[in-house]
Order: sequence, then structure tokens, then C-alpha cells
Amino acid sequence: MVNYQNIINTFLVAYTEKDLKTMSSILVPDIRINFSNLGSFEGNKNVVKALTFEDNFSISSISTTGSMGYSLNDKYINAITAHHMVANEKYNILYPFTFGGKYVFVINNVTNLIEEIYFVLEYQAENTSYFINKWGFSTGKNEYDILESYDPSTFLDSLKFEKDTVKKIKMISSLFFWCLDTYDSDTIFKLITPDFFMQRDQSVGDKVFSCTKGNLQKFILDTKNYFDLDQNSLAINDIKLDDEVATVLGQHLTPHRLGTKKLNALTKYHTFFDEDIMIEFSKSDKSDLKIKKIVMTKAADVHYNRISILNY
Repeated sequence: MVNYQNIINTFLVAYTEKDLKTMSSILVPDIRINFSNLGSFEGNKNVVKALTFEDNFSISSISTTGSMGYSLNDKYINAITAHHMVANEKYNILYPFTFGGKYVFVINNVTNLIEEIYFVLEYQAENTSYFINKWGFSTGKNEYDILESYDPSTFLDSLKFEKDTVKKIKMISSLFFWCLDTYDSDTIFKLITPDFFMQRDQSVGDKVFSCTKGNLQKFILDTKNYFDLDQNSLAINDIKLDDEVATVLGQHLTPHRLGTKKLNALTKYHTFFDEDIMIEFSKSDKSDLKIKKIVMTKAADVHYNRISILNY
């Protein structure tokens, strides 16, 4: 059985590590891409050139969350959120650049080669001067139309055949937060109970944002306006099941937070988390799991790693 996540990981690592030979080898000759920060390109050579950084970075690291895929005819279509950190070193000081956003990959499930890639840049930070006049930067007011090759409703329909309850809960949780970012309230309404409730701490003080199903759209707009370059990237830690309720415990992977600025043998990329997330599912009908409650609480945690890619 093909591991599509490995194909996606191979591309992401080759892209950030400037491994042009590997990148080219997993793309079809007539590959098409549309990146919000770069534009549209077609053809293997043109795409590889467009995705080639000018420099070889001293370090690079990637964290991903919410990988969700489905098969459609002879294609495998996958959505994933990725966080990149790259850095150049000078006089033992690292000058990092962090960026992240949402990808959609269209993979031919006969050749196992990537046919299309779409990317929306959701944030960038630190050494942004390196990319001035090379990238179109995100302002936090993102347009997600270029990700339309990925259909959340088709993915949700595919979950009807998923027999692994834990995996199904993980996928529904990931889909909820993907749709929270992309303003897809129609899909969210399919994922939640009529008595749904959500609460999120503000960054400072004791005030919270909260909503029910009836005012969810206002909640989305209010939080988007409040949190700078907001992006809901869910890293799931645990899923607990009992007869009536399933509980997901996770963390919010923080956009645009740095790793280390020193370069030495112990250099690590620090993955920061700034919110604890609790998701409660109703299990009254095991064939139709729905989200009943979500609580996002201020917190601070960090995961240290120094590997090329880490899939949460």
C-alpha cells in the first residue's frame, strides 16, 4: 500500500533543503503549482526553478499537522498544514526565517508522482528581508480559493467507511480546524452537534471568545481579527474513549515562533505551543461522530527536535 505521507514528506524536505534532483524525481513532467507567495508555474523544470531558494540554508526543519487525504478516480488528494524554519549562519549566529501555511497535493495513484501542488502562505517572520521582492507576503487576510482542488465534503464522505474510531476522530478534529481557518462554516456545521459550544482564551487577561452553533461565523471573524496572523494548527496528543463521550487532547502549534539562534552541535528547532485544546465528541451514534465542545486555553509548551520533518 502506498504511503502518500512519505511522498509529501519527501517533497517538503527536498524543497527546504534545496535537493533539486529529488524534488524533480517525484513530480510529473507537466506538474502544475499555484503558490500564493510565488504565483503559478507549469512544467517540471519551471516548477523546480521557481521553488529553488537562492542559498543553501545552514539548517532547515519542518513540522506538519492535520494531514487529510482521499482518493478520487486515479488521484489521491491531500491537505496538510506545514511550518517551515530555515536559517543561514554567520559568525555562529543563525538568521532564521519561519513561514507556514496550507498545502494541497494532487498525486497520481498509478505513478505515485505529484501532479499538482497548491499553497497558501499564512504567515512569515524574522528574516523577511531575505524574501523582499521575491515573495508576496501574507497579511493575515488570506484567500483560500486556490485550494479548491481539495473538497472537505468529499473527504468527510470518505470517513463514513473508516472503521477505526480513533483515526476517524483525529480526522474530524483536523478537518474542523482546517475549515476554521478557511472560513468553511458549511462543512463545520456538518461536524458539530446542535448544542455545540466553543471557547477560546484571549492572549491577555481573563476575557474569552465563545460561541454556539448559531454565532459560529461571528466567532471565526472575531478571532481572526484579534489574533495576529492567526492559524489553527492542531497537534493531537491523546484521544480518550468511553461509552458516551470521546475526548481529544491537543495543542495549538504556534505560528511564527523561533527556534534557536545559535549554531552548534545541539542546534534544535523549537516547536512552540501556546494553547491547550480539548475537543469533546458525542458518541450517541457511533456511525456519526459529532463535535460537542471545544475549549482552547492559554498555555506554554515546547517540543525540541532536530530532524528534517516531524508529522504531528
